[in-house]
Amino acid sequence: MVDAIRLIREATFLPIIAQANAGKPSLSCEGEISYQQIVEDYQRFIPQMIQNGANITGGCCGTNPEYIKRMAEIIQKM
Repeated sequence: MVDAIRLIREATFLPIIAQANAGKPSLSCEGEISYQQIVEDYQRFIPQMIQNGANITGGCCGTNPEYIKRMAEIIQKM
């Protein structure tokens, strides 16, 4: 998503909203969906998403309030 944001920014001055999911979903034998990307790995991309032009960042499938909290902490420091 980091590179996609950069390409979109080059094509528009409109606001960009970036809401990445937490990796590729997996389906268990019990029918439960899980995501592979842990919060520490997810959060390391937030600074580059903002530097590449994202005006709003959020989380999609597989993220939870902890992901959003960590994002907010990073954004506040920037």
